[in-house]
Amino acid sequence: MESNWTNGTTNVSASDRFMFFLYRLAVPILFSVVTLSGLVGNGLVIYVIVSRERMQTVTNLLLLNLAVALSSRCCPPVGRSVGE
Repeated sequence: MESNWTNGTTNVSASDRFMFFLYRLAVPILFSVVTLSGLVGNGLVIYVIVSRERMQTVTNLLLLNLAVALSSRCCPPVGRSVGE
């Protein structure tokens, strides 16, 4: 049974309220958590490889390149795509 409540002149169903919650609140929070964890993790990898001379091997330099590339791509496009 779906309950409707009146908002001015339109009926808003419970599923519409859930979708509003999902896209207006939950999605931006999840985007923020993923972005922050990606930036912190890649930042730590970059810091360790750059700061320790012993860690500057060919393999670790390739990992450094990957961490730098992922840091630039881990920020999702913010704007109308998140707010719509």
